[in-house]
Amino acid sequence: MDRCRPTFAIELLERIKHLFDIPNIVFVLSIDKQQLEASTAAVYGSAINAPEYLRRFIDLEYGIPAAHSKRYTETLIKRFGLEPVFAERKSSEVAYDRKNFVDFFTMLADAVGLSLRARERCITRLRVVMDLTPPNHYLDPILVALLIVLRSNKQDLFTRLISGEAHAETVMEYLASLPVASLTIV
Repeated sequence: MDRCRPTFAIELLERIKHLFDIPNIVFVLSIDKQQLEASTAAVYGSAINAPEYLRRFIDLEYGIPAAHSKRYTETLIKRFGLEPVFAERKSSEVAYDRKNFVDFFTMLADAVGLSLRARERCITRLRVVMDLTPPNHYLDPILVALLIVLRSNKQDLFTRLISGEAHAETVMEYLASLPVASLTIV
């Protein structure tokens, strides 16, 4: 519902409540509550107390714990079939590409606050890069992770960088602006 047009989301919520307001009937909503609160404010104005309004429809709330970032990256690597692609890269120069990519990508994704969906798109791009790079060619996993994250999160900087308008110093300034606590490998 939180991905729907605000008016549709609120109308649907109200209809669900009226339609299923029957004893022993329970309905479960999977929502981004903050987004639904924003939709409520968009429909009824910023003066509305959105959390209070939503309590009319939501009796119990359960939060899903955040995914463990590194494990999620590992899962995406497996799901996109990159295990054998990394395993194929056996020479001494590329033997640690997988670990280095996972560690650095996870750190960057956490630092810039990439959503799970954005991380999935990044690993899709990694798959394309890996498919186009012969296994015996050097592929700097840290640079690839950086470029993939920039492409997803900082499109303007990425475009300027690949066109030659921005230089490494600009990227370093951007990285230096990220919260220091988020730049640790877990």
